[in-house]
Amino acid sequence: MTRNCACGGTVYQSDLGKKSLSCRRLLCAGRPTRSGSQAYRQPTTAVEDFAIGEHISMQTVSIIGCGYTGLRLAKRWLSRGARVRGFATRPKSLRDIAGAGAEAIELNLDVAPLPLDFDGQLVYYTVPPAPIGRRDERLERLLDHLVGKPMRFVYLSTTGVYGNRNGERVDEEAIPAPQSERAFRRLAAESALRGWADKCKVSWCILRVPGIYGPDRLPLERLWRGDPTLLPEEATPGNRIHVDDLVTACIAAGVTARADRRIYNVTDGSSDSLTDYLQRVARISNLPSPPLIRLSEAERLLSARAWSLLGESRRVDNKRMLGELGITLAYSDLDAGIRASLNRRGTDISINSCRCAIPHGIAQKTSGPRDLG
Repeated sequence: MTRNCACGGTVYQSDLGKKSLSCRRLLCAGRPTRSGSQAYRQPTTAVEDFAIGEHISMQTVSIIGCGYTGLRLAKRWLSRGARVRGFATRPKSLRDIAGAGAEAIELNLDVAPLPLDFDGQLVYYTVPPAPIGRRDERLERLLDHLVGKPMRFVYLSTTGVYGNRNGERVDEEAIPAPQSERAFRRLAAESALRGWADKCKVSWCILRVPGIYGPDRLPLERLWRGDPTLLPEEATPGNRIHVDDLVTACIAAGVTARADRRIYNVTDGSSDSLTDYLQRVARISNLPSPPLIRLSEAERLLSARAWSLLGESRRVDNKRMLGELGITLAYSDLDAGIRASLNRRGTDISINSCRCAIPHGIAQKTSGPRDLG
């Protein structure tokens, strides 16, 4: 049995035999009136959107770049009853996607793909640009070969597009001023998506993400190696987000009506420096605290990439995310997030069990998601 919804979607009789009807459109919270017509009720908060259950089970969610963050996002959507397609390049990522219960699809955006049909789907894109040039040719290839009209396209960008703000607070109204080639590519990707979406009349949402931490993403190996960090009095503000809270923000960005054509900073609201972060991880994990050096010594002792990132500092504001998406962060307290990350990876900490690469401690200060599947 079908009827029309005021939002333009089709209303379907529940497969469970219930008398109530619901719209298949994920962004619509419509329910039938007593007269039998479907009234469109625009959600006001993400919590209200999350209460929509019947038609979410009919929704297809596609995650392009289903790696560290994307796989957790896939599992969260699967737990809500959605059909999930995960796109990745590496065989291990594809196995992990299939093991989670999602459809695993190989996709290499370094070459032109076959046409990809995302009509009516909620699409997430977490693939980083290739490390050359000032454009994101991977995203451009995808958009050139995309078939159909997605319900919404959510792009995970980086807070690095703001550039150096000398430790000042920055919100989404600030004009981007990227300094690194990485940040220029991310900003170019944002512009490419917005131009394509506006032309094709597709809903979009951009999440600007700082360093991601979580299970198996703590700088444990760096602490074991004894890599130095700046003295606390010379360290600059940093920004980060626990992967679980990032996934929550992704869900809200996909289902909240107000998120249409909006940009959100996704951070935990703290601005602890890298030095403070490393010292916290060392204390909680019972590892040696990192040696402290002066800024004048850093250029000689740190990698070129790590040194370049020391030239940027900012305090990223997350009020818009909290207010408009209506989410509650599980780990606004950094210590709690670190403990939870350690508990979920196991407490047997040894140098052989650590899986964190050097860049996590430093490079994640300004880099966004690194989820190339």
